Amino acid sequence: MTIYNPNFKPYDVFLSKTNDKHIDLEGFKPSNPDNVVPSFTEALNTALGNVNNLQLQSEQLQVAMITNPESIDPHQVSIAATKAEMALSFTNAITSRIINGFKDLQNLR
Repeated sequence: MTIYNPNFKPYDVFLSKTNDKHIDLEGFKPSNPDNVVPSFTEALNTALGNVNNLQLQSEQLQVAMITNPESIDPHQVSIAATKAEMALSFTNAITSRIINGFKDLQNLR
């Protein structure tokens, strides 16, 4: 896992995956350490795309559960629905905080 600190040069921390249930950190390495996020717009679009993908995955699992109940584990449907709900609630909270912050900036005297 690579840790990026804006004040220092990046350094590597090596973690070993000892259990199959541990998170695989290979997908979290940025390709270019100098430009982790190219722009705020791209980061925002990626985050909203991830929330949308979670919502779509949850909906697909719910439809599969209704149409073919033997093919889907109910726990998978419940977990996907919870992930989608949490992602949407975090997005809603962040959006409301940004809007309130913008309103506070507009009302400065």
